[in-house]
Amino acid sequence: MEYIAAERIPLVVAPCRDFEADATAKENFKSSSPKYILFEYGDRMPVAVPAGSTTSGSNAKSGTGRTSAASNTETARTQSPLPSPGASSILFRTELDSVPDHLKPYLVPYAVSSDPRDPPSATAESTRRRLSATNLPIHLRNLAVIDSTYSGSHKSSDLYFAILLPLLKAFGLAHVYVATTGPSTISNHAKSFSSSSTVVLMAGDTSVHEFVNSLTETREKLRLNVVVIPTGTGNALSVSIGHNSVAHAISRLFTGQAEPLSNMKVEFPPESSLIIPTDPSNPAPIQSLQSLVVTSWAFHAALVADSDSPEYRAQGPGRFALAARANLEDKDQNYEGTITYNSNGKSRVLAGPHSYVLFTLVNRLEKSFPVSPDSNPAASGDLHLVQFNHLEGPSIMEIMQKVYNNSSHIKDPRVTYEKVDHGTPSSVIATLQVDNADPIYRRCCVDGRIIIVPAHGTIKIYEPTRNYNGWDLYIVK
Repeated sequence: MEYIAAERIPLVVAPCRDFEADATAKENFKSSSPKYILFEYGDRMPVAVPAGSTTSGSNAKSGTGRTSAASNTETARTQSPLPSPGASSILFRTELDSVPDHLKPYLVPYAVSSDPRDPPSATAESTRRRLSATNLPIHLRNLAVIDSTYSGSHKSSDLYFAILLPLLKAFGLAHVYVATTGPSTISNHAKSFSSSSTVVLMAGDTSVHEFVNSLTETREKLRLNVVVIPTGTGNALSVSIGHNSVAHAISRLFTGQAEPLSNMKVEFPPESSLIIPTDPSNPAPIQSLQSLVVTSWAFHAALVADSDSPEYRAQGPGRFALAARANLEDKDQNYEGTITYNSNGKSRVLAGPHSYVLFTLVNRLEKSFPVSPDSNPAASGDLHLVQFNHLEGPSIMEIMQKVYNNSSHIKDPRVTYEKVDHGTPSSVIATLQVDNADPIYRRCCVDGRIIIVPAHGTIKIYEPTRNYNGWDLYIVK
């Protein structure tokens, strides 16, 4: 049994280390050596190979008839998959004499080893000598990779060893690798950070949230670059900055740029409780959290809370749709409370009762669900509210379907969609009072974490910022 790739997705193109920009080196460059290396991502697909035939080299076509992105040009010298036995993903390496136009967006100015057999120590030492070079992005200089092995499909480790590790080795980028072994791994590792760094999180939104919230306060001016490789079931942050696939996110680690990352303080009333997924019967007291994605109540919070069970998580991203259907069939989405904020210089008071309340810094909750098309977590820092009053289940589903239809819900007269006015630094810009007696209706969601607030308690949302606990936050996009 051989394998082929259903699709070869370009990740990065780099000059070979022996062919860097130095003019003398180019003059002495051996014509038989490659000048550039193209790395591509593919998903492994087994295929039966007739006796006497092969699928290796540049003749190995994909299951869709696709070869390497460089296969239509004479510049491709050799093509070979880098071995990772048993992995479901494949990293392909192609030698090039020149870079065709369609691959130039993937070209980086820093060099890669021309020989995949180079020992990691040699390439790492070469990189250390070049760290002061201006062509190496700052976000590649002090790397930690956190592999949330319990996220999503549980295949992130496979992705690390098959794709990310060989790439980092090829560029000689030393890094720390941490695989989660329990619910405290991410927070414990975040607390160990004491210098400007880049964290590559192979995870979903909640893991990113947990890492940022666990950063230790510092008096120094430190910088944290966040790279999200979306392997979770909730990947709103990643898709909202344009990372539409795991391959695209890995590519942007090498080709992207860091931009400020918005976050906001969410303060809870006394006697609020944080639900611990591994021990839901023993919630923990909670005073505040930093939100990077969404803060919600009503239908959205309910479906996130109900989907966070082993039974639902086994369904992958489909768990949210299943929980949504169960909520609409079994529960009246009638949430009593009051929302206050300012928009366009005017005070707003929404008295409800409500069925949907979402304060969001991101534009999408999933790739095809652009709930707040004007939001951008890495640009404006604007907070938007998406809300509608109490409706019956079929009407709620009608509005949800409009989100999938090119955000047409924002034109529905039943929906409130507004940008919340900015305030002064550290000021409260919105409040949410929850009045239901039944605690099942007092569940709120902050980036996937569930908090139960007391009846008539008020949640306060603060002005978005670009830092937390002394750390300037950036996201690579």
